[in-house]
Amino acid sequence: MKYLILGAVLFGLGSGAAVATPGGVSFPQPDDSAFTFLGEGDVSVTYDGVTFSQSAGSDDAALFLIGAQYTGGFPPVLSSQGPGGVPNILISLPAIVDSLTIWFGTSSNSPVTFTLSNGHSSTLTATGSGYIALDTFSSGERFDWVRLTTTDSMLNIGSVSYDTAAVPEPASWMLMIGGFGAIGAAMRRRKVAVSFG
Repeated sequence: MKYLILGAVLFGLGSGAAVATPGGVSFPQPDDSAFTFLGEGDVSVTYDGVTFSQSAGSDDAALFLIGAQYTGGFPPVLSSQGPGGVPNILISLPAIVDSLTIWFGTSSNSPVTFTLSNGHSSTLTATGSGYIALDTFSSGERFDWVRLTTTDSMLNIGSVSYDTAAVPEPASWMLMIGGFGAIGAAMRRRKVAVSFG
């Protein structure tokens, strides 16, 4: 009996966890012009469940979508420098992720700082210039947003892909709770043999 209960608990713990699924963002091509103005100051736009926003607290920068005819590849989201500070883009993901890759670039090969929601940060120097996003930032940590900042006049994001964290499904939680309940019931019914001798 105890092996049956233990098997039910282990089954509940091991099965039903959602498999990590890859996600990616497709930026639409600007229709009528090479630049689609998305806004200035506090502005955000969402593509494929991922939100790209810019904070006026850091700058009165303008956010654009740039056509691939200027990049030769991905149409990037671009934050351009305003009079008050630095370009910045906050990427808010639809869930906690296990890994993330961002293609990025700057106008003049400047460093870009990546600050994660878990408090970690790193700085990488862009090798691509202009509107081209040639460089990649990759992280295998768990987080749900990342903020990019640079002292350059422009910050480009050409592509974002990620793997979502595996989270147990509700049925898995119910199996696990049921298994623990069965263990508790079995322990209460256990008879203690006493010998006098």
